[in-house]
Amino acid sequence: MGVGAGIFRMKNIAAHDQENIRIFFSQVQPHLLALREKWAFSYVATKEDDKFILVQARLFLSPGNRDVPSSSVNLENIRAEYFLLSTIGTDPEALLSKLIESGKLATPIGEVFFPPELEGNYLTYHLPFHTESAQEGRRLMTLMLSGRKKQGLVRFPHVDWELKAALKPFDSFAELMQEFQLGGVSGDSSTVEVLAHNLAEVDFSSPISGLEARPSVFLTQGLSTNLVTLGYRAFVQGKVVARDAIPGVAMKWITKGSMQYGSASVAIPAGAVLHCVVSYANIAQHQGYLADPSTFQNPQRCVFEAFDPGLAVLKDFIDKSGNRGTNARQVESSIAWLFSMLGFRVSHLGNIEQTHDAVDLILATPLNKFALVECTTGLIKADKVDLLVSRTEVVRSRLRASGTAIPKVIAVMATTRPREEVKVGAELAEKLGVLILSREDLNAAVDRTIVLPDPEAIYFEGEQKIRRNENQNNVFDGGTF
Repeated sequence: MGVGAGIFRMKNIAAHDQENIRIFFSQVQPHLLALREKWAFSYVATKEDDKFILVQARLFLSPGNRDVPSSSVNLENIRAEYFLLSTIGTDPEALLSKLIESGKLATPIGEVFFPPELEGNYLTYHLPFHTESAQEGRRLMTLMLSGRKKQGLVRFPHVDWELKAALKPFDSFAELMQEFQLGGVSGDSSTVEVLAHNLAEVDFSSPISGLEARPSVFLTQGLSTNLVTLGYRAFVQGKVVARDAIPGVAMKWITKGSMQYGSASVAIPAGAVLHCVVSYANIAQHQGYLADPSTFQNPQRCVFEAFDPGLAVLKDFIDKSGNRGTNARQVESSIAWLFSMLGFRVSHLGNIEQTHDAVDLILATPLNKFALVECTTGLIKADKVDLLVSRTEVVRSRLRASGTAIPKVIAVMATTRPREEVKVGAELAEKLGVLILSREDLNAAVDRTIVLPDPEAIYFEGEQKIRRNENQNNVFDGGTF
């Protein structure tokens, strides 16, 4: 099908929702032209009145960084399936058309239903930058189609116990969702997300040595190397000293595994850090920093790495905390280390017995802007959020009483869980003006310690993000702090 063919004069969907579909498919043309063999559909459905109703589904236009999940789970009341679109002889736009016009889809193991909302229409939401990948520097374009309310579709703990009894058991419905790459159970409505992962990626192992850098990129097979652009900025002591772009035609290309691999040589000042952005067809796909491991621009990180080479311990605390045996105080310490390397003054109250009931961390910028931080290895709980908000207001009041006309104090909840696992709690906290830092955000902040930090700029980004969350229906979109 061509872009929008068969979609834009359909019943069951309003004109502005049809326009969202048209815009999305016009933006993902490279995925449609080159990745036919990668198109895949994954879903979880539950039984209602002898029909399996979609709870959540994803249509993948590219493989992204996914491991292929188990092909199917088919129980009495629960069904989950992953299959390539080629197995049912369709394409992404035709599949959406089928779902919208008929409210159902024939899959390899049976028929699943996707009813519209009570008013009889489907709703769409176009998100050019999905939160799952933004903090990793990857572009993930998304179209979301929502149908009926989920109420009554997933009965807990019934679904968990049915999955425990399966021949290939799952511990819970949440684990089933993760296995089939559907994220966490979230939102009020059943949804079908169409995901277009980044088509090109910066190779973080690209070497920098002395006065030469060799930035390299991966590109999906089948795409034109002539449409690639590798932009870069060179930093020395926190300042940009050079910026330029390398066209794909000027790069050397080879095949590396299942990808095309391009590289170039760039002259750089001694000790420079490169911030690289790879684009395809003038659309930015991925970004990241390259640095010579023998030199550091950030003196705080330089000193810290004398005792934690490569930040191995810090990264381990962030990525593995939440597992059994994790010490919560160690996680607080790791986040305190991280923000000290980002230039903040850090007071760690949570590791002292007499103050462990206070906030875990107090961050301060050189201009005395403050952040009160609660750290957790688990989910974001309402009672902790309420207490953090209350403490933040107490601190603001004390600053006003001390003569500070406009006190700068923000509330931060830092969790070492992935964003998708804490999505529901995060959205509720953001409505109260709390800044949420998930595992993805913390890892992005670690990358940021490579260059000389500017805590005032980082703090400003946090303030801006809080305002966006409050003013734009709590859409979480980018930044480090």
